[in-house]
Amino acid sequence: MLMIIQVKDNDNDEIINRFKNLIKSCDLCHAPERKAKVLHHLAFEYYRRKNYDQAILYFKESMSLKIQESPAYLLSLEGFIRSSFDGELIASDNLIRLAEDGLIIAIRINQLLYIHLFKLILYLLRSKEKEYHQYLANKALPTFVKFGVAFLIQRSKKELFNYYSRMNFQEKALEMAKLLFDT
Repeated sequence: MLMIIQVKDNDNDEIINRFKNLIKSCDLCHAPERKAKVLHHLAFEYYRRKNYDQAILYFKESMSLKIQESPAYLLSLEGFIRSSFDGELIASDNLIRLAEDGLIIAIRINQLLYIHLFKLILYLLRSKEKEYHQYLANKALPTFVKFGVAFLIQRSKKELFNYYSRMNFQEKALEMAKLLFDT
C-alpha cells in the first residue's frame, strides 16, 4: 500500500488499478483484515476525487469485513456517511441514524477521536453550522492535534478558515490561515 501512495497524483487510473490488484491478492491469500484496509483506502481515494458513488460502495464493503465495535469499523462508517452526505446519495434522516449508531459505538468502546467525529457529523447533518464550527474549533481540532491525525487537522483548519472568512471573522480567519501555512 505504501507503494501505491507514492504513485504520482497525475496517474489516477494506476492508483485505482493497484488498489484493485491488492484486493484480488488479499482474496487469493484469504486475508480479510488486509482486504478491509485496502478497501477503505480505495474508498478514501474515490472520496478524495469526489467520486462519492464509488466511495460509498467500497466503504460499505470494508465495513462488512470489520468487527462493528472497533475503531476500524468506525473509520469506514464515518467515511461512508461523509461520502453519502457530500454526494447527496442518502437521505439525511438515514445518515443521522447511522451517525447516532456510530456515536453510541464510539462511546461504548471509549474512542474519543470517533466520539468527536460523529458529534461533528451530527451537527453537519442537522444543519447546525455555528455549533459545528464551535465544536470543531474548541473540542475536535485540539483532539485531532493531540492524536496527530494530519488529514483531520488539515481538513479542520481549512473548514474553519472558510467559515471564518465567510462570516467576516477576519482575525480568526487570519489566525487559521497562518496555521494552515505553518503546517
